[in-house]
Amino acid sequence: MLELYQKPLSEIPIVESKEFTKYIETIIDYILIISKEKNLINIHVPNNHLIEVFEELLDAIIFQIYFPNDFKEKKIDFLKFLERDIISIENSNLESQIKIIHETYQKLREKNNEIRNNIKLMKIELRDLLMPILTA
Repeated sequence: MLELYQKPLSEIPIVESKEFTKYIETIIDYILIISKEKNLINIHVPNNHLIEVFEELLDAIIFQIYFPNDFKEKKIDFLKFLERDIISIENSNLESQIKIIHETYQKLREKNNEIRNNIKLMKIELRDLLMPILTA
């Protein structure tokens, strides 16, 4: 039985990062749209794979928020590439949202995409820091 108490929960550090907020919100919007969509967004991969890709990106952003010095030291940064690659779907109709999500997924899987490559670099360069979190 899981028991949650106020004291240990209140000791969890909460970090706010206004510069990343809109990208986090947009990626969550992507995931929600994908999870509701019955048809494949990309005909070559299942929708749950797209969700995994965007969840991995969310993890990477959160790690950079919580460990900014480690990321800076290893020259790993997501912010400037998020500005370029993550497009809001807030005021779009469903068809446009799906198109934007598909195009974003396609960008993220390109071999020279900096977000993709920084996620890979993060897993190598910050392995000792992040693996206990990723494998928990």
